Amino acid sequence: MAKDPSKAFNQDGSLDADAVAALSKALSTADKSTFSYLEFRLAAKQLMEKGQDQQQAFESVFTTAFTIGVDRESLALSAEAYLKTLEAEHEKFTQAMEKRMTTGVASDQAKIDKVIASIEKLTKQQAQIEAKLTEAQAKKIELEEALKSVQERVKERGKHMIEAFESMHAEIKSDFEGMTTSYK
Repeated sequence: MAKDPSKAFNQDGSLDADAVAALSKALSTADKSTFSYLEFRLAAKQLMEKGQDQQQAFESVFTTAFTIGVDRESLALSAEAYLKTLEAEHEKFTQAMEKRMTTGVASDQAKIDKVIASIEKLTKQQAQIEAKLTEAQAKKIELEEALKSVQERVKERGKHMIEAFESMHAEIKSDFEGMTTSYK
């Protein structure tokens, strides 16, 4: 009889197929005897599928095993070997899972922390840029007001210059005209 542990367990499909496959692979190396616990379990399951209850099926398989020289004690030792293999596989899995949780998760957390630090740095830079923008906008307003003041002073000075020019021009012109026409 071929030893395929996955056929002896999870026949109703309620267990995760990948997990059953991984554990079955480990169990397939557990016991190399001619008629092991695994063959016992498969034979008993076949009998139960044909209508026998568990006790009848176990007794029938024990009787058959005994006829080929396998007693209950050797089947119990075989079952114990499967249990030890299963427990060793569980321990390996637990250690691998813990390692993944500590190193893999720590690595992922480090990536998250790096992104958070980057966000904080960019947020700080953004605040600095916003402060510089506010400062620049205030300086622009200040310079525009200063320019407007200068333009108003220039216009006012120009107005005064024009007034002075026109007044002085008019006086000089009047004097000139008087000099050239009345004083002859």
